[in-house]
Amino acid sequence: KEPQKMTILNSGIASLKKRLDMIKSARHNIEVEFFIYDIEGSARAFTQALVKKAKEGIRVRLLVDYGLPVFQLNRYFAKELQKHGIEVRYYNTSGILEAYKMQFRSHRKLIVVDDQMAITGGRNIADEYFDLSKKYNFLDTDIYVEGSVAKKMRETFDAFWDYKMSVPAKPVIELSRQDFTMAYPGRAGDHQNAYDKAVARYRQQSAQAADYVTENAHD
Repeated sequence: KEPQKMTILNSGIASLKKRLDMIKSARHNIEVEFFIYDIEGSARAFTQALVKKAKEGIRVRLLVDYGLPVFQLNRYFAKELQKHGIEVRYYNTSGILEAYKMQFRSHRKLIVVDDQMAITGGRNIADEYFDLSKKYNFLDTDIYVEGSVAKKMRETFDAFWDYKMSVPAKPVIELSRQDFTMAYPGRAGDHQNAYDKAVARYRQQSAQAADYVTENAHD
């Protein structure tokens, strides 16, 4: 049988560096799947590395759980990632009216590169998983693997990616005044003020998302 390589990653910062090194080495495809995907610090560096590879023509797919208490990678960020060539899907976008579905969460944490190397374990994409938070850090462990097992792990990603509960992130657009009036008829009495606030919110969040994916951007 083909030998497999396995390395335990006990250090948070070492685990982050290993992820970034994997992304940098990608030549064909990158699959990313997480329960928590932050929008600051280490997550920004991780995302910018993915954007860079997508711009090089590498296929990058990102699947993030839509659990609202921890969900941060909203449609503004997804739109910006898609603009740069990254495919984004959300797992289980069920709302409060489908409460019986809301607890079907995906806690999977996986990155696979070129069907040759992969990391899985307990770490999500956020500073507190990589020993970088100033408030608190989790004690966690990951496993890095090389060999044919990485392809098998990618196949499990495909199963979740293709599952009916994984849906493409819908594009977010700036509504015209007419479309806004039709979408929110109940606000007709204060239409101009509500519309101006909606446009300002759209532009602010779009700018935040654009900054998020821009290499070397700072708050």
